[in-house]
Amino acid sequence: MYLRRRSCLNTLTETTRLMSCADSPSVQFMPKNTNTFRSSAAGRSEILIGVLLIIAVFIVYFPVQHHEFISLDDGLYVSGNDHVQQGLSVEGLKWALTTDHAGFWIPVTWISLMID
Repeated sequence: MYLRRRSCLNTLTETTRLMSCADSPSVQFMPKNTNTFRSSAAGRSEILIGVLLIIAVFIVYFPVQHHEFISLDDGLYVSGNDHVQQGLSVEGLKWALTTDHAGFWIPVTWISLMID
């Protein structure tokens, strides 16, 4: 609700304004405008923009399915790492939490790779 007042004193905050004006006979409480619906034209344009974005993303990334896999650091992190290849285990968790393999301490990454 908001307060429409005719002769109420201006105070610092809305709470104190409501408190200081509550006894005033000129105070009228009016419900806030709760109309959150937009016009149908605005709704249609937002849907159209969304659909066009989905189509654009599909067009841009569709050719990727025919690209070959690029192995930049896969050997270091996954295929050449025995701890990751064994999957999630107690020994693997201990290793992930204590190692700085590949020069980084990244236990969440190691655990995630073990789960995959």
